Amino acid sequence: MLRQLVTRRSWRNFIAADFEADLAASRLCADQRSLADLSPDDLVALHDTEMTSLLDKHCPEVTTRKKQCKLTPWFDAECRAFRRRVRAAERRFRKTHQDADKMSWLTQSKSLRLLYEQKNRLYWRTNIDDSKGDSRKLWRTLSSIMGDTKNTSNSSGHTADEFATFFSKKVDDVRQSTSSTALPDVAVTARHALNE
Repeated sequence: MLRQLVTRRSWRNFIAADFEADLAASRLCADQRSLADLSPDDLVALHDTEMTSLLDKHCPEVTTRKKQCKLTPWFDAECRAFRRRVRAAERRFRKTHQDADKMSWLTQSKSLRLLYEQKNRLYWRTNIDDSKGDSRKLWRTLSSIMGDTKNTSNSSGHTADEFATFFSKKVDDVRQSTSSTALPDVAVTARHALNE
């Protein structure tokens, strides 16, 4: 999977109060009378310089590696061309409002959905077939079909012991709440059912 270098600001460490204090003390806010003689271009340049300086101080830029993954790896040139035709048919219908154009658009839309399903099935079936004999590769393929499964063992935030404790307590609570209830007379109920 390709990884791309991405530069972004570290907003996680940004503290708004500190930024506001430094902004109030900057040339943009400290002495506004000194800005009266500046041209609009100079004001824009000053704004860009001061804000960039403040942002570099309070949330500096960091470079990270980002995964590049296609959401639909099976989407190919045939899908793209077919989708263009469907969109053209939709634009034609929106322009003319003719029944024939509407039917053409709906028919092509249905065919496009069928093509997507076919491409999707074929892509994943091929990947699974290619993984035969390699359980690790097969598991990675299945994980990618079901979505990112990293750290899903505790994704709910509850452990197996917590679930067991919860259900044991639930059973105990039900028993306690019904402990004063009289037991049904099974013999009478059975006799009544037989007599009917």
